[in-house]
Amino acid sequence: ELHRRIVGDGKRPEDMLVVDGFADCAARIALALSVSQNAAEQVLREAVALRDRLPEVAERLRNGQISQARVSTIIARTDLLTGHACMADVDAEIAAELDLHRGAWSAERLRDMIDRVVFRHDPDAVREARRRALADRRMSTKPQPDGMAEISATMAAENVRIAAAAVKSLAAAVCAHDERTKAQRASDAMFALLSGTRFECLCGREDCAAEIPEPATVPPVDAKVVIHVVCDEGTLAGTAENAGFVDGHGVI
Repeated sequence: ELHRRIVGDGKRPEDMLVVDGFADCAARIALALSVSQNAAEQVLREAVALRDRLPEVAERLRNGQISQARVSTIIARTDLLTGHACMADVDAEIAAELDLHRGAWSAERLRDMIDRVVFRHDPDAVREARRRALADRRMSTKPQPDGMAEISATMAAENVRIAAAAVKSLAAAVCAHDERTKAQRASDAMFALLSGTRFECLCGREDCAAEIPEPATVPPVDAKVVIHVVCDEGTLAGTAENAGFVDGHGVI
């Protein structure tokens, strides 16, 4: 209601200013709820999305069938359909799924349900979102306190599964007397893989039984990285608009 009164249709000239009607509206919410401006703007964006794009989902939130945190997931994962003619049908289908399952929704189950619905109604939008996401893949580093730093990368889900399996395979090659935690070994294994250096067992024993592969042979020669993709024959052949799944990731 505040959004309707203060922002209106969002086409007024002052919307070009740094402090526009939206920011003014969010500031009032921030004051009323004792939250930050950013948090209030997020609340307002989600409220407007429920009002304009997902009114039936909003009813389920009002009725207590789903939590605010889960509704945030629905809003985010249907955002690519904003302005599309199928949005009302997607809203209705998601609401119907919520009605069928009255219990608590896990994050993974809800995510997959939404993605399936979105894909059925506008697969081209999903493919375009995927293309943009792939184009935005990157590697980044971030300094951390105490002489530490963080390195991360975004890439296709299947590539992450393969890379993670390679790191875990190398990290597990040490003997039982290596005192590092699993997380520490994974960090050291990842450095070894990225830098092309040899990964070592740190047990310090002369009779160490670890079989550490050479840098160029990780994962070990006889190991296989298997990615399970579940889909129907029509999806595999490209004749059906049904989503497939990657094990441990979700809809693709």
